Amino acid sequence: SITSVEPVVVPVRTGALVIVHGANFAKGMRAHVGEQEVAAAYVDSGVVRLQVPPASQPGPRALTLTNPSGLQARLHDILHYLD
Repeated sequence: SITSVEPVVVPVRTGALVIVHGANFAKGMRAHVGEQEVAAAYVDSGVVRLQVPPASQPGPRALTLTNPSGLQARLHDILHYLD
């Protein structure tokens, strides 16, 4: 599960390092912002760091984390790309 995401505003031109807090994260998990897979660094079962890339358009994006076991957590429109 995902309990918090910081920051929730991501610059369109640069992207950002995003920290995700929650529970049941696992090594080898995959992360998607919208439909785009992003680099995920497992810290521990409650923290993951994501390198969210720049975007071509501003607007909200969903965040999805998927463990190797298939367990998935998703928050709709949690990240907001701004110009």
